[in-house]
Amino acid sequence: MNKVYVCDGTRFHSYLAGTIASFAEYKVNASGCVSESFLPVMSLFDKHCIACPEPEICLKQDTVISFLTLGPDEKNSTLVRKASIIRSYGR
Repeated sequence: MNKVYVCDGTRFHSYLAGTIASFAEYKVNASGCVSESFLPVMSLFDKHCIACPEPEICLKQDTVISFLTLGPDEKNSTLVRKASIIRSYGR
């Protein structure tokens, strides 16, 4: 039997920390994804949420769009990958 993945509770600190950790556990345990394939993006998103706090624990469209804005040193393929992971999180 496979070992159950439990996300480190100290990894995320934003208002969405609990849901991000639950998402990570679901992706690994139910979907069989490797945590290293999406956790770096989720860590960046968590930091973005800290910088752009919301009054309620809710994933807002404005927060996602501002996170997915192409940076000056960012490739389009990186943005597509980030969007795919955040879309999966939003579901």
